Amino acid sequence: MIDIVIATYNPSVYLLEQIDSILSQEAIHKVSRIIIVDDSSVDTKYLKLAIKKDSRIEFYNNDSGRNGAKNNFSYGLSLTSAAFVMTCDQDDVWLPHKVELSLDTIMKLDGNYPCLVSTDVMVVDSELSVIHESFLNYKGVKLPQDARSNNILYRNIFPGCSMIFNRKLLDIALPIPEEAIMHDWWLISVASLIGQTSYCLQPTMLYRQHDSNCIGAKQSSLLSAFKARSIMDNLSLLEKHYLSIKMQNRVIYERFMLGENKSVNSELETFLHTEGILYESLKFSKYLRMGFVKSLLYFCFISYKKIFRQ
Repeated sequence: MIDIVIATYNPSVYLLEQIDSILSQEAIHKVSRIIIVDDSSVDTKYLKLAIKKDSRIEFYNNDSGRNGAKNNFSYGLSLTSAAFVMTCDQDDVWLPHKVELSLDTIMKLDGNYPCLVSTDVMVVDSELSVIHESFLNYKGVKLPQDARSNNILYRNIFPGCSMIFNRKLLDIALPIPEEAIMHDWWLISVASLIGQTSYCLQPTMLYRQHDSNCIGAKQSSLLSAFKARSIMDNLSLLEKHYLSIKMQNRVIYERFMLGENKSVNSELETFLHTEGILYESLKFSKYLRMGFVKSLLYFCFISYKKIFRQ
């Protein structure tokens, strides 16, 4: 009924804790396969131990060179066959009710559509001591407005490890394109535009933060970089992020919004087809909640680049 995909790269002993927490699920009988996809790890000590823990665990080596988390998860998702799929990091701990609660929540949606559900998670340190009881509060997420599709297009608010989605979503969302920023952002963007999404405010896992996190939960947003870098460096970073978002959304538009019987999202159309320094800077700053001063700086930066450097 459920396939779980774990993407790994040089996993530590945390992987064994993660596997144990999955095998200890109250609804473990609903899990068909645990698919571990490794991104050409050098250190495979804990992988070898993890594979032996249960007959449902399958191991696949993505041996085409290091591909990164997005492509590794994409490969893992392509190997699934169950009606529902969950993604899993290599270093977290699932609470015993995660599978059951996630499944119950997504079953309330209309299964004739691509569906995706996310839950809240607890942010913990390397020793599992609680940093914050709510990832969503920790990140300053405002619900329900931040979960609407027009916001998801610009800002992903849920980590992939909190998600469950159905086969219909994977059937249309795979393959994940190179232009996608991350696999989870791509999936929730597609689901929110042409399917159904929902969320549960009850935490279902311990989201471990440590020095080797690939992404992790940073309390401050992208704008925290203003404190550590020069203004020009940070504005360049924001511009790069903006262009990445635009590339991802353009692929979404071309794949799902064009042609016969395809839906049209006016917000997405406007974002992609309205050119203008003021529009671009204000639209982007709105979704990142920059505030007046930072929005003005970003506007001036974009204006300078477009007028004097092109």
